[in-house]
Amino acid sequence: MNKVKKVLLYPFRVIRSMFSRVLFWRMRRALNKSVKVQCEKRVLLRKDINLFLKEYFGLNGRSEFIPSDFKNTEEVRIATVEKFGVRMSALSLHYTDLFK
Repeated sequence: MNKVKKVLLYPFRVIRSMFSRVLFWRMRRALNKSVKVQCEKRVLLRKDINLFLKEYFGLNGRSEFIPSDFKNTEEVRIATVEKFGVRMSALSLHYTDLFK
């Protein structure tokens, strides 16, 4: 009786397996696409922040830290968060992620 049950259920198992593989493939493809878009947006945000720092504060935005001899590090942080805070939160970034 048990063998008959296995034989009868085999086609359903194969179909379920194929469906789950296709579903997993589609989800992985969509996830890769969204991750790629998010990375591109992060790069654009970083470029905008670097340009902002260069224009208004005369700092090299490509460096990973604000020089210690620069007196207004808090001013830079506040201005950056104020101007780009919405975009940073949409991309799950914090100010500390930008400057280590």
